Amino acid sequence: MTNSMKAVFDTSFEAHKVEVTALIKEQNVKIEQHMQDTEAQITSVNAKVDELQGRVSTIEQNPGHATNSNTQQAKDKLWALEKALLMQCENDVILSNMTDSNGAPMPEITRKPLIDTVLKKISLKAEVTHIMQDKKLTQFSKISFTAKSSVQKFIGEWIKTNHRNGTGAPIYAKPDIPQEVRKLRQPLTDAERLVKKYFSQKSEMHKVRTYFSKHVLKVDDKIVAERDGEGQVIWVDTELQSGLNMMD
Repeated sequence: MTNSMKAVFDTSFEAHKVEVTALIKEQNVKIEQHMQDTEAQITSVNAKVDELQGRVSTIEQNPGHATNSNTQQAKDKLWALEKALLMQCENDVILSNMTDSNGAPMPEITRKPLIDTVLKKISLKAEVTHIMQDKKLTQFSKISFTAKSSVQKFIGEWIKTNHRNGTGAPIYAKPDIPQEVRKLRQPLTDAERLVKKYFSQKSEMHKVRTYFSKHVLKVDDKIVAERDGEGQVIWVDTELQSGLNMMD
């Protein structure tokens, strides 16, 4: 290589080094900014969750003691709280009753083909988490999607596929509900179960359904109970309430 060619090469190489170094610095700045933005978003979400959980704890620790808890405003606040909590897992589906022939939690290797079959049919990908408790596998698995619309699509296909567990019982797929929301809904949920048991003992067929957004429990489209802004049950049908109190 002649001196002139070497000089041209050295000049080009140095220019390339400067260009690459500048690009690397620019990329590092972008990465750093992205990390800061992500951390800020995580901090904001965590703060919101902490605030919502604090409100749930306040309601749990002071049942029946809020001022005017049966006003529509109090009920609207309760529903807004539930919706905010539900948004934290609106893209998730919970599979339950995943047990083997002995009633023990179904092993992961058995669950995988069941889940993969449905995901393949609807052409979707998802993150699958098999829920543990005390480091032991439970009967529950969580399917997490990137979009809320995928939840009902998966559930619909799961129902059509009709997967069964080791005892032949159905494996259920339902939208995930946070534990805090379950606690808030527990009084009205318990009332619904009690009413269903009451009619079952009387061998009567009725449509019994709870509408949490409206804070009511209905029997054959008639409101029999409602909940106040703290989630506590107020019986509207006193005759039915008396019958429940006399039930075995």
